[in-house]
Amino acid sequence: MTESWRSRAKRRHGEKINDRLNGLLEEPPLTSDEIETQRRLNLLDSMQSMDPTATLEEELTIRLSGESAKGALEVGDSDNLLRPIREIIRGSSSSDVELELFGVSSGSTVLHLRPKKTSPAFDDTRDEVYLNFETTDSVDFAVREMIKFVDATEEGDGISRWAKKDSTIEGMERFVEALDKRDLEAQFTWSATDGTVRSSRLTRRGRENMAKIGQTRATSREEIVRGYVSEIIISETSGKVKIKKSLRKNAPAVLISFSESELRSTPLQIGQEAEFVIRITEHRDQIGRIAKTEVHFSRLSEEHPALGEM
Repeated sequence: MTESWRSRAKRRHGEKINDRLNGLLEEPPLTSDEIETQRRLNLLDSMQSMDPTATLEEELTIRLSGESAKGALEVGDSDNLLRPIREIIRGSSSSDVELELFGVSSGSTVLHLRPKKTSPAFDDTRDEVYLNFETTDSVDFAVREMIKFVDATEEGDGISRWAKKDSTIEGMERFVEALDKRDLEAQFTWSATDGTVRSSRLTRRGRENMAKIGQTRATSREEIVRGYVSEIIISETSGKVKIKKSLRKNAPAVLISFSESELRSTPLQIGQEAEFVIRITEHRDQIGRIAKTEVHFSRLSEEHPALGEM
């Protein structure tokens, strides 16, 4: 009978080999990112053995999967998908990062993007013309931030970190909206110049998490506003009154909603001085953005001048 590889190893290296083999089997398998990173690092090492200045090309691939992803992309769809990606990446960097689409391949639908080349420039130190690229560090940082944001969206945890980056959040909302229209999922993979590979996936779960972000809750508070009536707008069932803080032409103003009965019981005239208690209701989403603000008349303040007092 042929001797097994485990028996041969045990015969050559003794009993301790079992512990070593069992330990190797217990180690978690490498992720696809780790495997691809190692492959690219080996390639980079080989390239730099011939040319120490050699680097790998940067590339962001976005694989769209779903029944409607058939290896091609309509012009309208590409615009709806790529514009939000541009906003997300720009919002993740302090510099003006630009990527360009240089290919679309099949296998679902795969978009290939890379840092945009700029105009040729002359290098005094090397006495030659070369092509400038967007600063590698800026592109790398921005795309890695986007990958983290996609992970946070998929997990539904930590999205608030990007709350102050309006273009990033809004870009993701528009990207998810484009995916929703065709019921697609997206796999992002960033291949950096140093050989590292980072990827993230946005599935139906992530799309639902982003939709939850838009759910609002209302909070109200009362304030006193004093000024001069500059405009009265009356409709069939309600009305609005604009109060300017002063008589200056460009003075700040507040537009206050009134019910029909409130307007009837509160005689007002253009130019009249007024002081109201108003109720301000803010509708904020799950990360604190104000989606809508309503200003309603509550009552006359105790200091409200009588009609005719100026």
